[in-house]
Amino acid sequence: MEKYRIMKKHFITFTLLIAMALTACAQQKKTGSRKSKAAQTAISSISMSRGACFGRCPSYTLTIEETGKAAYQGRTFAPFQGFYEKQFSRNEVAGLFREFSKYRVDTCKNEYTVIIADMPGLDYNLVINGKEKTVHNANFGPEFLSDLSRLVDKTVKIDSSWKKIADLTDQ
Repeated sequence: MEKYRIMKKHFITFTLLIAMALTACAQQKKTGSRKSKAAQTAISSISMSRGACFGRCPSYTLTIEETGKAAYQGRTFAPFQGFYEKQFSRNEVAGLFREFSKYRVDTCKNEYTVIIADMPGLDYNLVINGKEKTVHNANFGPEFLSDLSRLVDKTVKIDSSWKKIADLTDQ
């Protein structure tokens, strides 16, 4: 009977921890109208940086504007190194911006604690209603932040269709 009580206590604790983790960034702010709620998460720019690790992790920064303009800076171990740009249609990037708004990235912490030293960095810089929001070490935050990074890579896939504008040494 004692084992059952201990197992039940651990199960309840575990369930509460999972519930808290899932709602860490999804806190809803109360607003007076739908219009003000939509306005508070108007994202105009998303920038994602992946940092180096102790191995051969690609290091690069991708910036996407709501207009579809995209910029890429490939650094060490990136498949394309240098500065690149590409114009996407607003429709091509609209889904990406909706996902960042849906997950309320604006309510995430500014920095998450690094748990594994060799893990490549994942940082976001967003412009929301004209104000900058940074999420440092996002890969140690809620899982949806890592999911969003894969969506960014998929949406604006870096390939030979991007126009190279400079080498790294030119800057």
